[in-house]
Amino acid sequence: MKETVTSKAHGVVLETMCGFTSYVDDSPHIQEVLAMDFCKEALELYDRPERTRVLFDLDTIGEEREIDFLPNESVDTVCVTFGVNYLTDPLAVYGEFQRILTPGGKVIIVGGTSCGYGDLVKQPFNPTIHGRLLEKADFGVDVETLPYKGLFAGPTYYLLEATKAN
Repeated sequence: MKETVTSKAHGVVLETMCGFTSYVDDSPHIQEVLAMDFCKEALELYDRPERTRVLFDLDTIGEEREIDFLPNESVDTVCVTFGVNYLTDPLAVYGEFQRILTPGGKVIIVGGTSCGYGDLVKQPFNPTIHGRLLEKADFGVDVETLPYKGLFAGPTYYLLEATKAN
């Protein structure tokens, strides 16, 4: 999974909802990775301590709140790996991604049909719904079924690659 996410990311990368484990490896096409999560303990245990880590809850984004530490068009790639099912208002978050991304920048989302901490999941991951929300936020979207299999039979994993218009 790390190879797939890393191959899609470039430039300045914001790894949102990163948890304890980075899905973005070092690569010549990646300039910098900023790790962001709402959980202080996760950031403290994040497996790439040399990276800048920022405590921020994407679920607070709305009409009055934005990712205030990032200016307009300052990020080339936003990665969300196994996290969008925790968002209350993904459309507001995707709108904020639109603001911080450079022209031609990408949102890389990886999700699975049965992933997540049950008590925190706001809605099960559905690639069709998230693809439509990204399109509504003015992204061009490609959806790909990933070949990975989970520990148990059943889950299907998807990659959504959303591109900001130039």
